[in-house]
Amino acid sequence: MGVSVSVKHAAALVYSLPRGAQTLAKIDPKSEWGDAEWLLLAILNSLREKPIDPWDTGEKQGFVADQDTYEALLSAPRKEVIIGSGN
Repeated sequence: MGVSVSVKHAAALVYSLPRGAQTLAKIDPKSEWGDAEWLLLAILNSLREKPIDPWDTGEKQGFVADQDTYEALLSAPRKEVIIGSGN
């Protein structure tokens, strides 16, 4: 025990993990799918007019506002967060 691993070595180890590995699934849920699931999704989407995106939550992914709105949001007072308070 007591062996240290560099970030470069850890990245190489993660890169070599197969699709469907639980370690990768913790990082990105899309990686828990194996080759069979990806192929089935591709076949299903090729038969449909509108492709299925299993990770689409239906929520908007961004926020758009004009400059005045951004300035108002950024200049508004914010709540102080105390480290370790769980807030």
